[in-house]
Amino acid sequence: MESSVGFVPSFSLYSGGALDAIWTYNNTILGAGGSTENQDCVQLEGTTLVFENNAVANCNTLVQTKSDTPSITTRNNIYAAGGGSISGDAWQWGPTSTNCGTLSCWQAASGGDAGPPSAYYSSFTSLLLNNNGSISSAGSPLSGKGTNLYSLCGGQPSPGIGALCYDTSAGHTRTPVARPSSGAWDVGAYVLMSPTGARPAPPTNLVSTVN
Repeated sequence: MESSVGFVPSFSLYSGGALDAIWTYNNTILGAGGSTENQDCVQLEGTTLVFENNAVANCNTLVQTKSDTPSITTRNNIYAAGGGSISGDAWQWGPTSTNCGTLSCWQAASGGDAGPPSAYYSSFTSLLLNNNGSISSAGSPLSGKGTNLYSLCGGQPSPGIGALCYDTSAGHTRTPVARPSSGAWDVGAYVLMSPTGARPAPPTNLVSTVN
């Protein structure tokens, strides 16, 4: 799945049926927040599920998996502001009907998001996002916390999996920005922009000399 940004009035459903494989990478999925947002941000269903490098925030339930989903691989996801007026549970693991109000509960139930950089923030403002979901500052917990997936998309066709090697242009007049071939990626749909363009890649092949 290519990078995308979504502002969900209900939920984003990534499902191909109980026998299908679903890969969800580098998406930003935001609800209205507070008592206004009473639905799920994400529902997942499939035999093989990979959910990685995603930013999910401001929904009653951030992630819900269906009961016929046997397992899930979740890595390097940043969550914020889950739980609300219906169940108060930020995650729901369908196979064992486990409702979780904490990230540690979700990790234990699903076996995914096992430790940093996956993280949960109670405040949406902690993510340091602009109104369109893009990253506003290098201090954002989304900045540099994603898995580098260049091995999946490098040299591949776009439209298609090759588009994963770029961020989304939704809400911008600029063209999509290339993600680096080495080093950590930013979590979510956007690459952090500096005043002069995309954040430069870290230097390579440096040699130090002791004086």
